[in-house]
Amino acid sequence: MKKNFILSLFIGTLSFASYGSDMIDSMVEFTVNQMKRDGEFSNLANVSGLSEQRLEKAFRQSLSTCLNQEPKDDDNFIEHCINEQLSQSLSVTTTQLDRWIAQLDQTLTPLEQLEREIAMLEDQIYLIESKDELTKAEEDHLAMLNNDRLKLLAQQVKLQVKEADQMMADIQKISSQSK
Repeated sequence: MKKNFILSLFIGTLSFASYGSDMIDSMVEFTVNQMKRDGEFSNLANVSGLSEQRLEKAFRQSLSTCLNQEPKDDDNFIEHCINEQLSQSLSVTTTQLDRWIAQLDQTLTPLEQLEREIAMLEDQIYLIESKDELTKAEEDHLAMLNNDRLKLLAQQVKLQVKEADQMMADIQKISSQSK
């Protein structure tokens, strides 16, 4: 449950109260599904010691409550509202919730982990390629690193496509429900 929720894709300063409860319910469902796929509830459960089900229920209620309110003149209204509502629902202080979120911000998603591995390989490749002349062993090692990099890039694309497909399915579901 990182500070930059998937909500940031569509929240901003809009007044969701004017959309009606069906649309808000769809937005909540979309966000919860995305967070489940990203392992946010599981990760928060590991950090907090609370169950995934309790965290999901509290987040779902908090988000729904906040989306049904008129936004204040605060760019971070939704984030502050969710933090306040969530801490109340979980019976913890906002400071404790902020600590858990800070710990989660250090957790890498599968896509971030792949990007980190690709960057490390690219650093190794650059170091070898920056030499004036390469030995046979260095050329072989460079070929292996490039092959590994290509495999990781392919995995990255597959993961991005999968995430995009899942998000599109959720968006289509919301769109069909709002008609």
